[in-house]
Amino acid sequence: MDPLPFVANLLFAFGISYPILRHRLTDLNVFVTRATIYAVVLLVIVALFVLAEWLIGRLFERAPQFVALIIVLALGISVRWIHAFVENRLTAIVFHKRIAGLNDMRRVAREADIATDSHALLQVACATMHRALDISAVGFYLRDGSEYVLLRAAGDVPWPDAFDMNSALLLRLRRWNEPFETLDAGGGHQTLVLPMSARGALVGFVCCGPKADRTAYLTDEIDALSYLATEVGVACAWLSQPAGLHQELSPA
Repeated sequence: MDPLPFVANLLFAFGISYPILRHRLTDLNVFVTRATIYAVVLLVIVALFVLAEWLIGRLFERAPQFVALIIVLALGISVRWIHAFVENRLTAIVFHKRIAGLNDMRRVAREADIATDSHALLQVACATMHRALDISAVGFYLRDGSEYVLLRAAGDVPWPDAFDMNSALLLRLRRWNEPFETLDAGGGHQTLVLPMSARGALVGFVCCGPKADRTAYLTDEIDALSYLATEVGVACAWLSQPAGLHQELSPA
């Protein structure tokens, strides 16, 4: 065996796998699970076609050729439906906890506009985020004058009591007003920061520590967390307005 191609392939595989593992370019747990689901789906489809071919051969040995062709054509057309059905069922079974958590956050986000107390709303939102994705720690900050103060927290990370307007985290958050990961939130670990905005103003923000399984935040998870943070920010901004303004703007 020529060792040169073997070493070259080994270095090539290492060059691909190292940045994926080092910089968390993809969540390997989800990747492997998805690959397993697709393998099971493929096996189910192959098994169905083998079974169908056997049944056609047994039942239609003396039947006209076009009858078997029609049945095979019907099976071919239904492959896409079979694939979607099996994949959806397997995904719901394997990722049921994660899907339930995302749906829970979206539900709380839709309910935020009927809250009557901002502190109670922050408590519900904080507990929901902490529980839904098994996040190690969550902290909610709201603006109080020239700084953002910690009002609600869950988990074991000692978040700072307040952030100044000109701190590194707030400069980035106020400038871009979008989710990002940073080490500037304290605790010495990577933190996902989510803005809470209302009418273009930064009402507050949310700090989410690492997940318990130490996997990266996926796109749909960040979207669900951002949706909840935004709706809570809008509700808190509304509740901070004078009661007379509420009565003027409320629908009859």
